[in-house]
Amino acid sequence: MGGGKGGSAPAPDYTPVAAANEKAAQIAADVSREQLAWAKETYAKDAAVTQQFLDVMMPAMERESAAAAADRERYKTTFQPVEDALVAEAKDYASPGRQEMEAGKAIADVRMANEGQRKGALAQLESYGVDPSMARFGALDRIVRSAEAAQVAGAANAARTQTENIGRALRGEAINIGKGYPGQ
Repeated sequence: MGGGKGGSAPAPDYTPVAAANEKAAQIAADVSREQLAWAKETYAKDAAVTQQFLDVMMPAMERESAAAAADRERYKTTFQPVEDALVAEAKDYASPGRQEMEAGKAIADVRMANEGQRKGALAQLESYGVDPSMARFGALDRIVRSAEAAQVAGAANAARTQTENIGRALRGEAINIGKGYPGQ
């Protein structure tokens, strides 16, 4: 078999593609020139107004920025320490020690009030001629002291509960303060 080479295929003609690319480039250049002319014309028309706007807004922005910095500094030096103190108080307010202290104060108040009432009742009984050594007087005194014991227990429990509730409210307030930080 004779192995001769056949002829090569003719090279493709890219002339139409090149002409289309050249036309597209010319259109893009024309559009770019038109846009540049429009932008220059618009800038020329709006430059004075834009400058007036900037002359007003730049100093206003600088004043607002300075005021914001001053406000932030005042917040950090004046209010943040108060918030920190509130958070610390909120954490410790309803401690068992404070609850017992408040219960003790409530008990003392009830006992003082009852002691005054007991002395008044004793004086009144003595004015009626009732002898404190009599059984009737002792029975009345036991009734008064039993009522006092119930009042003492109720006052102590109420004081503990109130202390817990105040602690809860303070913690809630501290949480709300903390929630405000992301917005700042």
